[in-house]
Amino acid sequence: MAGRFWKAQPASAIADNGSGKCRVTVASTTGMTTGDSRLFFSFTGTTGLNGQQTITVIDGTHLDVTAVSFVATGTGSINGYWNGSNTNNWVSSSGGTDYGQTVPGSSDNVTFDGSSGGGTVTLNLGGSLTILSLGLGAFTGTWDNSVNNNNITATASSNAFNLSGSGTRTIKLGTATYTATSSSGSWAMGTVTNLTFQGELSDDCVHQ
Repeated sequence: MAGRFWKAQPASAIADNGSGKCRVTVASTTGMTTGDSRLFFSFTGTTGLNGQQTITVIDGTHLDVTAVSFVATGTGSINGYWNGSNTNNWVSSSGGTDYGQTVPGSSDNVTFDGSSGGGTVTLNLGGSLTILSLGLGAFTGTWDNSVNNNNITATASSNAFNLSGSGTRTIKLGTATYTATSSSGSWAMGTVTNLTFQGELSDDCVHQ
């Protein structure tokens, strides 16, 4: 059993890449690949970076965005998709810096919390996923499964899907099926402060 925590990649600087385009300094490009599509958000300085961008990996701490012209230095954050290949946004502990952890699987507890960096995280798993549990109560962003509607099975004996907390979060379940294999406290929603919830539990969630 392992923990997998989502963490947006912090960007500490923007510079001219020598061709008038953007070179972005990040904590780590481990798990990033040239040609990847990433969501840039909360960028200052060169605000044209904000949005979905294609990246070119330069080295262990730098990437280029050649579609955007450099304007001024600044900071921001970067999210990839939660898919089967993006390891860059996964760390082994809350707020950790060991980017490049394996994508969550059946033996993992998955957590999005206050150290995850916010922004929007879109699932794009191309099918179904089995994990131990999913925690979203302290997340301060948007967790979106309404685009690709990936079915998720959680096998923990309690709190398999834990949305209880006070993070300013938006949870979009979409039309996917969420299966909890234990009937004991499978959904935890005791505290729904600051929660915007989009989904029909009666239709979308089942026990086995």
